[in-house]
Amino acid sequence: MNRVALALPIILAACTPSGPPPPSLLPRAAEKVRIDDPPGETAGVVAAQASTATQADIVRLLAQADAGEAAQVKVYAANRAALGGLTAASGSEAYVAAQTALSALESARIPTLDALSELDRLALAAESSADAAALTAAQAKVQAILDRQDARLR
Repeated sequence: MNRVALALPIILAACTPSGPPPPSLLPRAAEKVRIDDPPGETAGVVAAQASTATQADIVRLLAQADAGEAAQVKVYAANRAALGGLTAASGSEAYVAAQTALSALESARIPTLDALSELDRLALAAESSADAAALTAAQAKVQAILDRQDARLR
């Protein structure tokens, strides 16, 4: 009994936590933001503070992304009936026409993909936080366009 009584404080001391407290399992602020929400209204304010060259690049690239969106919408409208053939038997005429229409839809979105790629490159090379913030907001807008285009491809 004496040995157990002497060993009990040592055993209990081994069970107590040491070091910093464990991390919280509550959601972090970044996990509460919905990724499908549009960027906040502050994006326009930050873009106004960006350099003139960055603003010009953003305007040019957003116009390019919009042109890619318009092109894909036009191709989608023209090929909507053919896309119904995606469920047809593989190798059938309807299936081949659907694959051709799908390829046309993919090709029509190339300007939008190029715009996002250029925005990514500019964001990596941004020299000020205002430029980086404006480019990030523009990236979010172009990504929303690409998400709509992805939905048409499904």
